[in-house]
Amino acid sequence: MIPPQKTIQFSIETSSQSGGTWDAYGYIDWLLVFCLFSIYAGSATPEVNESHYWVKASHFWNPNFASGDLFVQSKDAHWFFFATFGALTQYLSLPVATWIGRILGWTALSFAWCYFVRRFSLFSLPGAITTGAWIATTHCGHLSGEWVVGGCEAKVFAYAAAFLGMTFFLDKSYGWGWIWMGIASAFHVLTGAWVVIAAMLVLGWSCFVLQQKGDRILSHWNWVGLMAGGAISLLGLVPALALNSGVSLADQDRGAVIYVFQRLPHHLVPTRFAVERWWSFAGLLSLAAGCIWMVRVQFKFSDSEPSLGGILRRFAILQQLAVAFLFVAIVGLMIDLVFSSWATNWSAELLRYYWFRWNDVIWPTVITISLLLLIEFTRNKSPFFIGVAVCALVLPGVFVVGNQYIRHYSDSISPADQATLLLRNETRSVRNQVYSDWLDICAFIHANTPEDAVFLTPRFQQTFKWNTGRAEVVCWKDSPQDARGLIEWESRLLKVFPRDENGHGMPWSDRLLYQLSNEYNIDYVLIDRRIQKTPPILEFIQSNATYALFRVISTDK
Repeated sequence: MIPPQKTIQFSIETSSQSGGTWDAYGYIDWLLVFCLFSIYAGSATPEVNESHYWVKASHFWNPNFASGDLFVQSKDAHWFFFATFGALTQYLSLPVATWIGRILGWTALSFAWCYFVRRFSLFSLPGAITTGAWIATTHCGHLSGEWVVGGCEAKVFAYAAAFLGMTFFLDKSYGWGWIWMGIASAFHVLTGAWVVIAAMLVLGWSCFVLQQKGDRILSHWNWVGLMAGGAISLLGLVPALALNSGVSLADQDRGAVIYVFQRLPHHLVPTRFAVERWWSFAGLLSLAAGCIWMVRVQFKFSDSEPSLGGILRRFAILQQLAVAFLFVAIVGLMIDLVFSSWATNWSAELLRYYWFRWNDVIWPTVITISLLLLIEFTRNKSPFFIGVAVCALVLPGVFVVGNQYIRHYSDSISPADQATLLLRNETRSVRNQVYSDWLDICAFIHANTPEDAVFLTPRFQQTFKWNTGRAEVVCWKDSPQDARGLIEWESRLLKVFPRDENGHGMPWSDRLLYQLSNEYNIDYVLIDRRIQKTPPILEFIQSNATYALFRVISTDK
């Protein structure tokens, strides 16, 4: 038997509880992972959710930004993110502030991923080796549309803190684990709360079912960390609980139904998930089961068992966490199956808590770590076997990351505008013209209208506030998260964007524009000429090939 190379055991196993040393290789690994994240997620701004998050962050610090807008003036569910990173909008334009936020988010997340993965490897650059596979499996195998590596919003920092918390949890340093999970909850209360619940389920199973020794669990520092993490989490929990303070139970139920079944069923209601997503997730679970089985088989025949004992213990805990998250998802599925058909309000009140999001993250993590362990177990076998294992880990990531790179750098239109501004049947040249016209009319509005003006805007867009800093009556993407805001948002959508008996959108009539302008104190109307063929009887201000701007003059104001 060829003994393992001592020169590569510099990192993890030197101190299994503290996590080993973070030497020069750690920094190189961190940099490489950051570069992969930036290649994969480095699209033009704004990303789909950035136009939503960052306009609210800007209003948080500057109440004059889009003053009078329903969404930006609604209650803040992610107060801690707005209070910290939102400050960038005071000194920088939205695109620049968002890019700095992206860089900070990718920096935190890449560090957390490297710190986490190094607990499972004796190699020098495990983060760089595994990042592609983790991104690929998350990208292709998700069930509820969850992502980790992407644009800048609160959950990116929450996931970074959550992975650091799980790392300490795997090392049974529970006190620090609770603190980092508390930080995750401060940024995004649900992302952090679910990992805390999963960790507690694992600890409960170990102590009360398996009856393992709980000395570390009962230690003084563990309880201090738990209380400290709980206190930190209040930065996210209190604003979330305050969303519906003073709201009647009936309105809370109505708001939950709107949020879950109308606005976000693709994330929250499993029976409404696309069929292909179920098949993808089934494939993800099957692949995870196969990888875990191969790890166990290879471990039996491995000649490096002494050096991998701590790693295998951590891998066992990681599997337990994954099973805990799967149990959470099964509970969410049962809620939908049992209540949604006859007690929609009960179902909505429960399903709004994103029961499925962590399964889109943890199972790709299990698969990636399994493949890394297979390489560890086969280090001393034939180069061909090692090559096959490395290819299985690296090639999917090369394909997915490379494909995203090509998409980002071959199309200058931001993902947010691609999602809503462009119509499906438009050619590439028409799409580019529409996008150029949109930026042109928004620039005119920003330069030539009062800051406190209120606009009636087209249905097919979500970046009006991002580009102009002006308020709009309603926008489909920008739904509030409090019950009162959601009810008003739904009411405005129904009034502003009427549909015919076939469910098709209708152009605005002069009568409707008059009614809306009086009800919502509208100052300007922005027309999408692809939809509105006949100009309204209003004062014409500016136009281009795709959009036209009109001023509302009313003696009632």
